[in-house]
Amino acid sequence: MNHPAPPVNRAPPRARGARANPRCGAAELFLANAFCSARRRRWPRHSQVRGQLRQQAIATDDMAGNFWHSDVSCDPEPPLGSILYLREVSEVGGDTLFSSMYAAYEALSGPMKRLLEELTAVHSGEHIYRARYPNNEVKDRSDYGYRRAGRFPISEHPVLRTHPETKRTALYVNAGFTTRIKELEPDASQAILDFLFKHIQRPEFCCRLRWRKNSIAFWDNRCVQHYAVFDYFPAVRSGDRVTVTGDKPFYKTNLRSRNHNAAAE
Repeated sequence: MNHPAPPVNRAPPRARGARANPRCGAAELFLANAFCSARRRRWPRHSQVRGQLRQQAIATDDMAGNFWHSDVSCDPEPPLGSILYLREVSEVGGDTLFSSMYAAYEALSGPMKRLLEELTAVHSGEHIYRARYPNNEVKDRSDYGYRRAGRFPISEHPVLRTHPETKRTALYVNAGFTTRIKELEPDASQAILDFLFKHIQRPEFCCRLRWRKNSIAFWDNRCVQHYAVFDYFPAVRSGDRVTVTGDKPFYKTNLRSRNHNAAAE
C-alpha cells in the first residue's frame, strides 16, 4: 500500500513567503492568530505572496484545528493545500498529526467502498464559525472574502474523491465539517459517518510532525486530513500561513476498482 510522504519539516534561514504554482491558481493569505481565524485577502493569480503575520497570545483553552479535518471543506472549491511556517513554537507539545485518506480508503472492505461510491456528503461551516465569531453578523463575512457572504458556507461533495493529479481515490469526509450524508436517513447517515471518522484515525494511516523553530509544512488537503494537537496552553505559536485555492471535488468511478471491490465480497 503506497502512503504519501510525510510533510516537509525543514528550517530555512528566514521566511520568504510562497509562490503559487501556476497550475494551482491564486493563493490566499490567512491571518494566523491564536484561533487560526480566516480573515483573508485574495491575491492576483500566480503572484508571489509575502506574509508578516503574527500569532497573538490569547488566554484560552480552545484552539481551532484541534480535531481531525481537511481545511475548509465546506467551501464549494476547498483549498488544494496549505503551507504553514512557524517562527515561534512551544517547548513541549503542539505536534500536528496527518492521516492519509488514500490509505483510509484502500483499507475499507469491498462492500463499504461500493456503498460509498454512490453517496454525497454535506459539509457545513456554520457550527464552527458561529462558535468562533459569536458577535459577528453573517453579513460581515463579506469583509473576509467569503463567497455567498449572506450565509455560512455549506457545500455538497462526493464521499469518495478522485485526486486530479494522481487519479487515486481518497476518502473525503471529516469530523470538522461533514454533517450528514445526503442520500441516507439521519440515523444511518450518523452511523456511517461515526464509523468513517473513527476509521481515519487508525495509527497505520498516520504520521506525526514535531515542529521546530522555522519549520515549514506543506500538505495536500485533497488526500490528507490533519489534527493540530493543542496541548501546549498557555504557550504560544506564531508564524505565517498560506492556503492555495483548489477546485471542486469530484469522483470518477474506476471500473477496475469497482470490479476489485465486487470480487472482495
